[in-house]
Amino acid sequence: MRKTISLFIAVIMLVSMIPVASLPSAATGYGTFAYVNASGISQEEKTCYIIDGTETELDESVSSWYAAVDVGDVIKWEYRINVRGNVNLILCDSSALMATCGITVRNG
Repeated sequence: MRKTISLFIAVIMLVSMIPVASLPSAATGYGTFAYVNASGISQEEKTCYIIDGTETELDESVSSWYAAVDVGDVIKWEYRINVRGNVNLILCDSSALMATCGITVRNG
């Protein structure tokens, strides 16, 4: 019994030493983000749906603003992403987005 408790405590101690940055991002839902436009001018904050790489579609009926916020990590889509309507995407500082199978943009 003591061996089991000792092993359990050792595992808890090891897990507690894992850096938070190496854990998967749990940031989903909505957030507010300022951005710089294509001309380099700072813009007002927008409420954006935070993407995490599990999306299959960016649709204006859900949100017209999306944000990639995984700082220092790459958000990777392993399948083709469909964009519907007028959709804006903010790439926050130190974040990157990779669509390995491409992005399809459709009218309307």
